[in-house]
Amino acid sequence: MKLFCALLACASLSSFVQAAPWVEADNIYLRADIQLLSDHKVIKAPINRFPLMWADIAADLDEVNLNTLDSNLNRSYQRVIFHLNQAKRSSQPASIKIAAATDRPKFKHFGDSQSEKTEITSSKTFVTSNFAAHLEIHKVADAIDDKSFRLDGSYLAYKLGNWNIIGGAVPMWWGPGWDSALLMSTNARPVPGISLNRQQAVAFETPWLSWLGPWSFNTFMGKMEDNGRAIPNTLLWSSRLSLKPFSSLELGLSRSTMWGGEGRGNGLSDFWDVIIPSESDNKEDNPTDVNDLGSIDLRWSTSALGQNFGIYYEMAFEDYGISSITPSKRSHLAGIDTDFFFGDSLYSVFFEASDTYHAECACIYEHDVYRTGYRYRDKEIGSTYGSNAGSITLGVIAQPESDSYWQASVSKIELNKNNENKLVSGDNLSYQEILELRGSYRFTWAKSRWQVGALARKTEINNNTENDFEASLSWEYKF
Repeated sequence: MKLFCALLACASLSSFVQAAPWVEADNIYLRADIQLLSDHKVIKAPINRFPLMWADIAADLDEVNLNTLDSNLNRSYQRVIFHLNQAKRSSQPASIKIAAATDRPKFKHFGDSQSEKTEITSSKTFVTSNFAAHLEIHKVADAIDDKSFRLDGSYLAYKLGNWNIIGGAVPMWWGPGWDSALLMSTNARPVPGISLNRQQAVAFETPWLSWLGPWSFNTFMGKMEDNGRAIPNTLLWSSRLSLKPFSSLELGLSRSTMWGGEGRGNGLSDFWDVIIPSESDNKEDNPTDVNDLGSIDLRWSTSALGQNFGIYYEMAFEDYGISSITPSKRSHLAGIDTDFFFGDSLYSVFFEASDTYHAECACIYEHDVYRTGYRYRDKEIGSTYGSNAGSITLGVIAQPESDSYWQASVSKIELNKNNENKLVSGDNLSYQEILELRGSYRFTWAKSRWQVGALARKTEINNNTENDFEASLSWEYKF
């Protein structure tokens, strides 16, 4: 902590000439604009991973001939350019945000920044030619993990050639899903660690590999908590490769491995053994056994009858290896999205379904050795809805011509599907069927950004019906 603050102090004395390094996973409206420009071949780099490097976006936007853009695309282009110029500001503003809700959010989706019932957040970004630092301090009440003081979102980043070396706790979202992601989402708090990200997704120059198109790669090594975990100080190694071999097709390959920890192999030789996937035998006395997870995702953009569509799919799996013909413990996510224009307003609509239920065992995100599973701070690092769950969601993201935005969704959710036909004591383990309607409205007033949210939920559990209504309000000011 002292070293982190000292580095931030050094950064504050430097000249500010470059942009903040990336687009974070906290603005679903900006993501909708970026996705629209990508579908229309304006942005050519892979975009289905966050943080998303501004270098990719800036390079493609610099090549745009504005005379070729229609008025609808031009509005999205101008909004993205606005955010890029904000990131390029020579003096990055500090901010303070206060958020309060009637209850702790049960689920966390892309763009949701609030994790607890009450949060106060202050942040400041420092940028030089090759160095960026972001300090984000959270004070929360009644925390689910009893951690009321947090530095989530804080980082130090150094640019070395076409790579960024990053230390901190950066929220990540991997995959094309809007409602959920199976391997890496913002559902759990970000795991602190060190990562290496490719700065700009340029294609290989050699003809042997140039057909892969623009590609990006990031790899991360983090350390999980020492309390409340079956194996304290577990290490988490996660990597993602994104490719765009065709302008209409983006592919993603991701891997996440829980390894090491107290009483396990933690050295370089042990990590070398982790790099090559192997079948897990789930034996606690085997010091090389790890909890290996992976995912494959794709998004294909096309058009029919003059309307653009995006079709996407993600499959996650566990305990795969070179001896496996097919991956085991598979979970799935699929969806379709499109955009509509009414006047000067953009409406992005998606329909998405996910399933993390395995009929033979309650084993998605679970492991016999790393028994607390693929979780951090009591939340799954992957799916919004956790394991043994299914969801169907219809959502809309609206950007009217005014400086105000809104989104709404309706979801049917099943939790604890493994206990659907069983009598289980405790609501947390009982089968639940949920119908949820949620929405939020964001606007600017009195030089501040405000957001109001509302949620209505009907839950069928143990032959009883529970009706809940929640409301939230946040205020953010930059100075």
